[in-house]
Amino acid sequence: VSVNKQTNAGSTMIPNNLLHMMMRTRWKTLAYALTLILAAAHNFGFHLHRWYNNNDDINSRANFPIIANMSQHTTRTREFLNVAGKTLCFIHVGKTGGSSFRSQFAEGKKTVSNLNSLPMLETWREVHTAPKLVFGDVAKCDFFVTWVRDPIDRAVSAYNMDLDPLWGEELRRFNRKGYNHWVERVKHLRRFGNLNNLTEQLLVNGEAAILWEGIEHVGHDIAWYFSYDAETGNPTKPGRGAHSGARSYLQNEEFLKKLVFVGANECYNEDIDQFASIFGVSTSFMSEHPVVHERRKHAGAFDSQTLSPTARDILENYFYYDYVVLHLLKELGFIKCQKLLDRISHVYKKYDWASFT
Repeated sequence: VSVNKQTNAGSTMIPNNLLHMMMRTRWKTLAYALTLILAAAHNFGFHLHRWYNNNDDINSRANFPIIANMSQHTTRTREFLNVAGKTLCFIHVGKTGGSSFRSQFAEGKKTVSNLNSLPMLETWREVHTAPKLVFGDVAKCDFFVTWVRDPIDRAVSAYNMDLDPLWGEELRRFNRKGYNHWVERVKHLRRFGNLNNLTEQLLVNGEAAILWEGIEHVGHDIAWYFSYDAETGNPTKPGRGAHSGARSYLQNEEFLKKLVFVGANECYNEDIDQFASIFGVSTSFMSEHPVVHERRKHAGAFDSQTLSPTARDILENYFYYDYVVLHLLKELGFIKCQKLLDRISHVYKKYDWASFT
């Protein structure tokens, strides 16, 4: 089953009853103007990916596979999982609290054995932007766990991180080439003033679009972590067009059976307790290793609450595929955090996306 968004310029839909009522009035000029406004509003959400290149194929991101008959995959309540001799694969979606999660349960290591948190576990393995999950990994992992977050808050966090001098210092020490790119990117980002200005320029300014997708964890969106190339099984390229020709791991039966935990950044503390319960982490370990999840903000960091309505609309549509993934995880029963559930429902209702999935 595929998502087929109506993106052609001629596909504008005006409710027949409204159009009929309008044309019957003597205010035909007003009716015509209102019709154009409705048409523009209807098309607005479907043309956000056209960006700055008029030759872009806007249908290239219009097909993203989803699961049918989702009720058969809903998660079951367990006392705890038997992890003896097994491999746990942590899909670390950037800017969702994954580093804090790793620090608490995996001693800050990306691949490790003999953990105090899970002493019977054979291996804890993390997949992130590099290395990223590939299709062949599904058979090698016994359990999958991950964290997610509202795409808007996640994007704001990524933007703030990219402007953080501490992030620049980390790049300078460990990735000199990346640091040089960062210095140049930050210089151009600051020319836009703030995230509102940058976002509101995405549809009309080529530089803004390039800078935006160059931000760490923007091109690598949530949907990217759960997709793979349909022909090779390898990771798709991040950024514009990433979901063209891609398939979703959420369409794979074996992956779904092994996905046992999805935490939400919005309910980090509560979901940490849920993870500990599912995997039988001892209460003594939890008391000795309390949750430490700091939301680092540098001076001048942008607050997502100050996003303009226009910027929020643009970003919600930009991250359409992320919301598709979150909606699927919601329907499958993996997401427990009410705050995130409410946010997903709000965005789907706002744009009537349920009619396309």
